[in-house]
Amino acid sequence: MTLDQRMISPTGVSYEPIMSLIKETFKCTLTTVQKANGRNYFQIRADNAESLKLVTDYFAQHQLLSSKFLDYQC
Repeated sequence: MTLDQRMISPTGVSYEPIMSLIKETFKCTLTTVQKANGRNYFQIRADNAESLKLVTDYFAQHQLLSSKFLDYQC
């Protein structure tokens, strides 16, 4: 499971503090990637058993309320 987020908000604020908090909470890896559009993004990846369990436990308690819920179920 991956989460990509642009590095800087439209108001010029860095998303690094919140992405670091998510990384620590779910024991994931945080890297930066450059997309085809040339923009840099933070990328969080849950790719081990411990991280995936933390993510699934979280979404079991705090369900998504959009089409992302269907994506999560898949």
